[in-house]
Amino acid sequence: MGCPLPVLRFLAREHARSPYSGPVLTLGRQCVYATFDQVVQTLREEGLEPRPLPAGFSERTDLPGWRDGPYATMTSDRAFFHALGGLETVALDHSDYERAEVIWDLNRPVSPELEGRFGLILDGGTLEHVFDTRTALANIARMLKPGGRVLHTNPTTNYVAHGFYQFSPTFYYDWYTVNGFTDLRAVLVEQPPWSQTGRGWRCWAWDPHRPYAFARSSRLLMTYFVAKKGPGATDDRIPQQGESTRHDEVSRTDYDAQGSSGWRARLARALPPRLHLAIRRVRGRDLTTEPWGLRYLGRL
Repeated sequence: MGCPLPVLRFLAREHARSPYSGPVLTLGRQCVYATFDQVVQTLREEGLEPRPLPAGFSERTDLPGWRDGPYATMTSDRAFFHALGGLETVALDHSDYERAEVIWDLNRPVSPELEGRFGLILDGGTLEHVFDTRTALANIARMLKPGGRVLHTNPTTNYVAHGFYQFSPTFYYDWYTVNGFTDLRAVLVEQPPWSQTGRGWRCWAWDPHRPYAFARSSRLLMTYFVAKKGPGATDDRIPQQGESTRHDEVSRTDYDAQGSSGWRARLARALPPRLHLAIRRVRGRDLTTEPWGLRYLGRL
């Protein structure tokens, strides 16, 4: 579970768009790959004035395994969220190895005393390590306050053997839609394989209405997803794929030919697949490769 600078910047932008309410629950104590000075600089770059830490509140990491070695100068998730908005932070984990305040296995339904307690739940790379994804999502929904938000940052592709799963953006859209969550947004983030502490990761706004096509990449891709718990939100509804947009799948060939008739449609169907792919790439309509038919948002 970790928060490199691009995740911190995304969290800051979400807070600037609509301030978080507390307390914050992190799924696992977060490894923050940034110093406190970098946190302060990032918040100011996003138009936010950092809150000073209380007396005796350490700027340094509180992870037992990081107190000595190359990450000893990094800060903590507690310090970040306090600087962001004076927010209290609570960590949930299946063991007390990293001194989490709540010890719970997300494969099991949470106890009633955890329900409706948190204004923000941060999944900074935990969901892919929980075998029972359905129960984990239900737990997140139950632990959120009405109006609270969940923010996922999970692998989408090229993370083989990192965890049990890699998630498509439609996974989040469909589950959160049928369970009554609102303000759903996803960002596809290209993460360089050589850096956790770097910045400048490129990102694209995921379009849930994008015609069906595979999205391929030679680099690591993450999905950053945000959802807000609506007043009538549930936690037990099971979606069908595509239910969030309720449209029929459109093949890549049909996408090239849609809106056209006559010779263009006949030519699209008659071309050999390799030539058809080459033409789509020249025309900028190949949805399988970057930018995948998505709107480029810049760098985090």
